[in-house]
Amino acid sequence: MTDAQLKNIFSRFQNLNLLFLIRDLELGLVAVGNYRDRLREASILCPVAHGCDTYLGNAGANSVHACQIFQLPEEVLSEFLDWWDNQGNKRRWNRLLTVLRSIRHERTADADAVQRVTAPRPINENKFARVLQRV
Repeated sequence: MTDAQLKNIFSRFQNLNLLFLIRDLELGLVAVGNYRDRLREASILCPVAHGCDTYLGNAGANSVHACQIFQLPEEVLSEFLDWWDNQGNKRRWNRLLTVLRSIRHERTADADAVQRVTAPRPINENKFARVLQRV
C-alpha cells in the first residue's frame, strides 16, 4: 500500500481514535495476522477497528461496519487488511506510524492556524485612548 492509500483510510478517524491507534502501535498492542478468522482479545484490535464506534465481536461484521463508517469500498479495506496481515516485519508498523503521525501533525497545524485567526486580539491601549478622545 502507498502512503496515500494509508492516509485515505486513516484520515477518516476521529482525533481520539487516531491518538489511541498511534499509542497502541507504539506499545505493540495492535492485532496482526489471522485476526479476521478468529476472535481476538477485546483490548487488541486491528488498526481499522480502532476507528470504529463499536466492536461487534465478529471480524466479518466489523469489516462491513468499518466500510460503512469510513465510507470506503470493501476492496480498499480488504487491500489494507491483506497488506497488514502479510507484511511480516516491523517496517509495516513504522510506515503506518509515520503516516498516522503526519495526519496528526497536519491536524494540529490546522487547529493552530484556526486558533491564530480566531483568537481575540489584545486591545492597543494607546489606540483605544485616541478613539475615546475623538468622541
